[in-house]
Amino acid sequence: MRDFNAFRAVPNSCHEPLKQDYTVPTMAEVLVVASKVRSYIKDKGECNTASETIDALSQAVEKVLDKAIEAAKSQGRKTVMARDIVVPYGQ
Repeated sequence: MRDFNAFRAVPNSCHEPLKQDYTVPTMAEVLVVASKVRSYIKDKGECNTASETIDALSQAVEKVLDKAIEAAKSQGRKTVMARDIVVPYGQ
């Protein structure tokens, strides 16, 4: 696994600086559909997508889901609900 803890994105019209440090997951841990992410970025911002973007996004999704699982369990539920999902970067 590669460590991108020192990596910081350079601000431009397509993205803002990273708010957290990320460790890139292995391919088995990819939690997003890469083609959909690339298409969204291209359509919405007319930007290209670097390969590490998919890995960083998967890492962020994993962290959000881990917190949602903790929230559901702390309330005695075995079902993760929409109210358990907290998006740290806004809407």
